[in-house]
Amino acid sequence: MPNWTIEQQRVIQSDTKELICSAAAGSGKTAVLVERIVRLLREGAEPSSFLVITFTNPAASEMKERIRSKLMDERDHPMIRYALDQMESMQISTIHSFCQQLIRNQFQLIGIDPKFTVCDEAIGKKLFHEAFTDACEKLKDTEEYHLLKKRFEADKTEQMVTDLNSFLMSLPDPFGWMRRMVDGIPVQPDPDHPWYQTLRKMTEEKLTLVQITLNRMEKMLAHPDAVESVREIWKKDVELFHVKQKEVSSSQIPVGKCDFKTFSTPRDLSDGQKEWKEKYLSLRNRFKEQMNEIVALVNMEENTPDEWKNMQESLCAFSKLTEKTNELFCQSKMNRALVDFSDMEQYAVKILSDPACRAQAQSLWRYVFVDECQDISAIQNRIIELLQCDDNHLFMVGDVKQSIYRFRLADPLLFWIGSGKLTGRIIRNRNVFICRPIFAPEMKFWRRRILFSGILCGRVSPNWIIQREKN
Repeated sequence: MPNWTIEQQRVIQSDTKELICSAAAGSGKTAVLVERIVRLLREGAEPSSFLVITFTNPAASEMKERIRSKLMDERDHPMIRYALDQMESMQISTIHSFCQQLIRNQFQLIGIDPKFTVCDEAIGKKLFHEAFTDACEKLKDTEEYHLLKKRFEADKTEQMVTDLNSFLMSLPDPFGWMRRMVDGIPVQPDPDHPWYQTLRKMTEEKLTLVQITLNRMEKMLAHPDAVESVREIWKKDVELFHVKQKEVSSSQIPVGKCDFKTFSTPRDLSDGQKEWKEKYLSLRNRFKEQMNEIVALVNMEENTPDEWKNMQESLCAFSKLTEKTNELFCQSKMNRALVDFSDMEQYAVKILSDPACRAQAQSLWRYVFVDECQDISAIQNRIIELLQCDDNHLFMVGDVKQSIYRFRLADPLLFWIGSGKLTGRIIRNRNVFICRPIFAPEMKFWRRRILFSGILCGRVSPNWIIQREKN
């Protein structure tokens, strides 16, 4: 019998139906997951009602063996013997294997051949290129198509549509989400919009940094080797800072350029004074950079509406072209009885969104376990959500620092939100577990992101997309 820690024992024995468990690598998360499964089987849970999701086929095989081995150790228990006999009825697989089974069982709802095969990556690329070409032909007389043709190179347009489609397919409502994002772009100044709020927050942070820099410059003036004539320059710098600070606080736009006083010192400086001068100049250059950044941030608000308008036009056009390309791409695969991994997830959401099918699935899989859940995407998370109801159990384990599938559009932020912000305590003590109910009020697993999400949440300039236009 393993020597479980107090935290691990608490997790294993918890009666909370929906838990997310976060702990560092090597802390025994998966072992706890297996023990929790065995505990439920020991208490009489039906083996066929278990769905255990992993993210690779080898991991799924290993999970089966770990559960089987644990059950063998306790086979003298009557419920465990029953579980061993019925173990093949447990669904232990990757999420895509689960989606395939769901689709084959409900193929009529999708309108797909139940004998479908998984689309080869090379064939998928070929079919997508053909769909893109056909979509361009069908939209060639539209304003949106002419706008893209004017602003972007043809090969860049196709690549951006490919990337955008790939991202959108990781969301449960791809084109609905896209339309909401495009419609939400502020073509007029809006102080309440996240973009403008982010600009102001960044400006405030920069002002604080400038104050810190000025204080460091003042402290340098107290050094024995300080050049006294520089003090007057420092005073002018302080005055300039207060002027710009007042302009920013009064929402004066545009803010004028910074007029920095020329830096000059006597020629006959000692070696110590020369060394001091170099250090002070380095600090003052940082001050000047920070001040210029503040002016640029504030003045960005003046140019933002026009940039947002251009972006909205481009995104609207990209959205239309991508949606048409995706429609033709899906039809082409459907005609060939092909399904790719994105289709599996999208079809699974469609099936589980049907009330009758969802109720049936919830009744069948009463206990859902997810290993390495830091690697789920938004749409995979939606599939898991749709399997939940008041009577069902959900247990997820992971570690945000172990996320390795960002290239597959896994979103560790989903796990981060779910487990709460991880603390240094987890890093220092590998056996510490943080557990909490999953669907707390803050657990709205809906992350606003897209190829241009950095713009929408203030992480990059709205020039991001414009820079891809023709010069």
